Amino acid sequence: MDPTCADRDQAIPEDWADDVAAAARVSGFPSSVVAAQIDTESRWDPDAESPVGAVGLAQFMPDTWELYGQGERTDPEASIAAQGHYLRDLRRMMAPLNPADEQAELDLVLAAYNAGPTVVLENGGIPAYRETRNYVEQINRLSTTRYAEVCTQA
Repeated sequence: MDPTCADRDQAIPEDWADDVAAAARVSGFPSSVVAAQIDTESRWDPDAESPVGAVGLAQFMPDTWELYGQGERTDPEASIAAQGHYLRDLRRMMAPLNPADEQAELDLVLAAYNAGPTVVLENGGIPAYRETRNYVEQINRLSTTRYAEVCTQA
């Protein structure tokens, strides 16, 4: 049974709160992080498309979607579910870097989502890309502010 999400402040649009809670359970990261990442990736626009071809709420490239997605990349529920599975696998991929704590682990995973796991592993940590560093910082900030109270117990 998937967890339910009592998003009392309605920070998560539409009826996607339970999907965020389920993705958080799969990934092992808090719902606030999953929600903040979606906000950062697409501003909750299921039709969002990046200049490099990433599509949907969680901004999947075609090759990554082939591995993690089911259905259309613009399907919000499918995108959120794929996000949870991809975050879980990125977490496993970053384990050899031996992060010092949970925050360091999260930062590595977010950097890998943005820059690619190979880049993070080859750099032995977060690469010195301004975009990637800003990405990690923005998600951490949103997860402790706008999305801090999402998916709390009713």
